[in-house]
Amino acid sequence: MKLKQKLEKWGNIILSRPDPQIIWTDKNIAKWNEDAEYNRSYTGGGKWNIKKNIPDSWIIEYKDLKFNLKLMGFKHTGLFPEQAFNWDLIREKIKECKKHIYLTRSFGAHMYIFNYKEKIKKSKASPLVLL
Repeated sequence: MKLKQKLEKWGNIILSRPDPQIIWTDKNIAKWNEDAEYNRSYTGGGKWNIKKNIPDSWIIEYKDLKFNLKLMGFKHTGLFPEQAFNWDLIREKIKECKKHIYLTRSFGAHMYIFNYKEKIKKSKASPLVLL
């Protein structure tokens, strides 16, 4: 089922996932050559159908930020391009600290900033941003 699907490219990885805000239909949708596709279940939730050999996680870059991405169980990678304004704000704040910073997330929108050297002691989460 490819109705209401969004095609995304993260570095070399191409993903297809449902999005209720899609308002158009791509007549060539059957020709999408995605690496993984998220299939929603009729009973709730869903799962990723991995079509090509992709890593469990991969890093993409935005300016001098590095983001560690992975396929999440709830149809996305945890990173949203419309948040680029916030990434720029975070970059500015980190540069003001003049330290290496380790930024991680918990429950999606909540973010925690750690001194990079203390990250092992304070966080077991996977990194969201390394600067």
